[in-house]
Amino acid sequence: MQSLQGLDIGFIGAGNMAEAMARALLRSGVPANRLRACDPSADRREVFRTIGIEITETSAEWSREPDLTVLAVKPQMITAALTGRIPGRSFCSIAAGVRIETLARLLSDTGRFPDRPIVRAMPNTPLMVGCGATAIAPGPGVDATTVDRVRSMFECSGVCVVVEESHIDAVTALSGSGPAYFFLLTELMIRAGESLGLSREVSSTLAIQTACGSGKMLGESGLDPVELRRRVTSPGGTTQAAIESFDASQLARIVQDALRAARDRGVELAGR
Repeated sequence: MQSLQGLDIGFIGAGNMAEAMARALLRSGVPANRLRACDPSADRREVFRTIGIEITETSAEWSREPDLTVLAVKPQMITAALTGRIPGRSFCSIAAGVRIETLARLLSDTGRFPDRPIVRAMPNTPLMVGCGATAIAPGPGVDATTVDRVRSMFECSGVCVVVEESHIDAVTALSGSGPAYFFLLTELMIRAGESLGLSREVSSTLAIQTACGSGKMLGESGLDPVELRRRVTSPGGTTQAAIESFDASQLARIVQDALRAARDRGVELAGR
């Protein structure tokens, strides 16, 4: 992508998400010598070496300062990871629940806010298979070029939208936690198939492929999910019977309550 041409990108933390992002950048044409990472784990450092990326134990050992540094550590590790001067002309954090204000304080060289541009991101785990859904929230003073760079980085692994930071908790509830909802529904469908007399193998095969195929139709048909559902639901047929059962159980309210609970928990964690 044009906005990533000539850009040096560093990763603080070399876990699975960082690896997925790095591999996607390589596939998109970013040269390996433009990427670097650090991680205290020798095993994770070996993984990055196998894909040709410079990796050290700490960011202080990097050969040059990145244009964009991705903070890819667990939220509970963010304070320890950002001890000392962290190299980077701008930053993107994927640490869930850590506010831009907190990041700015930890990263500040001068005590000013903002000291260096910070973008907060909420990706989800399908990023690891190139189908991620990510929302990014620029901090105060972040210029359009930095936003474009961060968006392009995540678009190597799926789709990316720009939101206000105040909406990040809602994003977390919808797409950040969202994969688990679909995994749960698939799990329940497998169990239901077994209860109807199918073997575990047959029920799993059919339910998983149904989930994969339905997702592909949603992504590629260009049709609204309401219309896709309508096309499957014949009046008086088997699908309508199932939908009516969902409605009787107030599935819409159940989903709404679940997302609200996830959003509220995100707010609580961000305030810890």
